[in-house]
Order: sequence, then C-alpha cells, then structure tokens
Amino acid sequence: MGLLTDAEIKSLISSGTLLRSPNPSYTNTAVRGCSADLHIGKIFRPQIFGGSRELTVGSPYVRFSLAEGETAVLETKEEFALDSEHSAVVLPTSSVSMRGLLMTNPGHVDPGYRDQFTLR
Repeated sequence: MGLLTDAEIKSLISSGTLLRSPNPSYTNTAVRGCSADLHIGKIFRPQIFGGSRELTVGSPYVRFSLAEGETAVLETKEEFALDSEHSAVVLPTSSVSMRGLLMTNPGHVDPGYRDQFTLR
C-alpha cells in the first residue's frame, strides 16, 4: 500500500474516480502533493430533542460562527467516488486546529464509498 502522487490523484479524479467536485478547476487548485483539499459544503447545527442530540431539521447553514463549547456537523462540497481499490484518510489542516477547532471523526474512508463526507 502506498500514497498516490498528485499526478495519479488528478488522473483518477479526471476519470471519475476518487472525488467529484462541483468546481471544474478542482484538480488544479485543490490537489497538492499526495493530498486533495476538501471544502465545506453544508453546515448543520446539532440540537437537543427529548434528551438526545440530533441534526437540525430544515435548511443547512452555508456560514456559521461557533460560540465557545458549541458544535457543528459539516458536509463536504466534494463527493467521494472511491473504487474497490482505493481508500482515503481525512484529516484537518493544522490551520483549523490552530484556530481552536477540533474534528472528532477524522479518519479512514472505506473503498467503494460514494457520497459526501460528514465531519463531526
């Protein structure tokens, strides 16, 4: 197992494998080295209903400021389109962590996964 190069990532995205983006110039701006940047699409604000935390029903936010101790669930603009031979690792950039934001579910995306990625 190894990491893909930027040329391999760009080629796979161009062929419809790995990621699909609504941005036509995605591979030129977001693929660097052996990684591809993901962008925030929809933002959901968890609410407490009957003692359990659920996502807000209704329209998601496109911009949202967190108060201290507050959480949000983010969905990526990009959609994963992994084949059976590729998986992904999703990690926040250091600039996100330096701003005091913590991602609680970074990690592995299984081969064959086809959907937006949800960050919690």
